[in-house]
Amino acid sequence: MTGFFALSVFAQSAVQILLILIVLAEIYCLIICLIYKTEKADTFFNVLLFAVSLACLIVLSDGFRHKEVGVATLPIIEALCGLPSAIIFVLLVFQASAVCFAVYRVNFRRKTKISPMSIKQGADRLTTGICCYDENGRPKLVNHSMERLCRSITGEPLLNASDFWEKLSGGEVMPGNTVIKSGSEPIILLESGEVRCFSRKEIISGKKPVFELSASDITEQYALSRRLMENNAELEAIKKRLILFSENVSDITREREILAAKVSIHDRLGNTLIAARRYIETGEEAISRKTLLDMFNSNIALLRREAEQPPEDEALDSLYEAAQIMGITLTVKGDLPKNDNRAMRLVMCAARECITNAVRHAGATVLTIVAFSDRDGYTVEYKNNGTPPEDEITEGGGLSSLRKSVEDEGGKMEIVGTPQFVLRLKISKQRRRYDG
Repeated sequence: MTGFFALSVFAQSAVQILLILIVLAEIYCLIICLIYKTEKADTFFNVLLFAVSLACLIVLSDGFRHKEVGVATLPIIEALCGLPSAIIFVLLVFQASAVCFAVYRVNFRRKTKISPMSIKQGADRLTTGICCYDENGRPKLVNHSMERLCRSITGEPLLNASDFWEKLSGGEVMPGNTVIKSGSEPIILLESGEVRCFSRKEIISGKKPVFELSASDITEQYALSRRLMENNAELEAIKKRLILFSENVSDITREREILAAKVSIHDRLGNTLIAARRYIETGEEAISRKTLLDMFNSNIALLRREAEQPPEDEALDSLYEAAQIMGITLTVKGDLPKNDNRAMRLVMCAARECITNAVRHAGATVLTIVAFSDRDGYTVEYKNNGTPPEDEITEGGGLSSLRKSVEDEGGKMEIVGTPQFVLRLKISKQRRRYDG
């Protein structure tokens, strides 16, 4: 015989192995066609190629058995096996090329065409859990995420979606999981810290209803809502403090007004007493009796709350007048904060206290006020030419009240005793904010 039987045993075995590989490749193509439901033309082409390849394999195998063992065979098989080797080689090359084309074509269509399997693969890649089931609870489509969630929440595989939904809406979960909300849109906090919101809706597919169960990942939103609740709690506490502060504002204002009145009365009484002592020592040479009586009457009226504090724009003139009566020459250098009534009030209170103390304790005749300002506030210094204090300065009622008034406004007060007495005020341009 010629042809296939003229080939060596090795060549014949190689041909058979090649045909077996071609048949296996065609089986793979047919499986892909069935799973992905490709076009009918592709399926028919692969079925035809599979049949031809399988027939060739059977013919050559039967002819090989006939030659080696002597088993009887059909005349047509013997005739086909007797074909020239070149024709057999061409047929094998054609079949190998055809099967390569078939494998490429089914893989290309599997990756580029939408099919039920590609939809399933796409659903499996989603982090959102998806389950579609019929009215009997039988799942039609379940992705990996929903299957994992079902096992984590119930400890069972997702075989009946209706039972799974009833457990979710009823709050029946395994230990370790927490039901944040049950009902029509249950929210479950899983043991892993993941938070899922489940929802269900009905879809009409043909004449039968289909239910879609989804599980959205709201872990980040849940964390933000918790943080928002904590911030709201803090704001509520601040609100209560502000309400308490607003209730006490009148008390705080009244206390400050009482303190200012006390400082004013202290300064005026001190000035009056010093003026009275000068009148006793020198007579009407330093001060007239009428002026002294007017000072006493003004203090009595102030104690009876019949007098009012002069406006800030008249305070400097009153200060010059009081200093002249007490025998003090007042010198002002720099610019006083005349446009800031709050700061000017503190400056005037400190000046009256310094005038009184300069006469009473230092025997001074000159009081110098040096003022300057910057972007943040005002700095005012008070100096006299009297005898510097020998001991450490102890703040009495007047200086203590003055310090409290300054610090209540957010300022600072400093006292230097040597080599010259200096009282320094630092007043902020911004009011101090009280904490409720």
